[in-house]
Amino acid sequence: MPIAVHAPLLVWAAAAIAMIIYSMALPERYDIACAAFAFTLIVTLAASGVHSYVLLAARAWETLLGGALGVVAAKVVFPIRAPKSGT
Repeated sequence: MPIAVHAPLLVWAAAAIAMIIYSMALPERYDIACAAFAFTLIVTLAASGVHSYVLLAARAWETLLGGALGVVAAKVVFPIRAPKSGT
């Protein structure tokens, strides 16, 4: 984020607004809350001087791995079964 170097106050304000959106959206819209949290994480890393493609790739890998584990858990460990009709 090139703006993080030139306007850190603006970036920190955007991160604060994203955390407000996160806290407001968490009870009802988990997807919006996750996006706001991810934005805050990336922005605060950029504002604090962490500019690493290795870190970004590691975060993407961990996100993909967590998503795959979530899908496996949903399909195998906690499957949703249709109720039996006939009872």
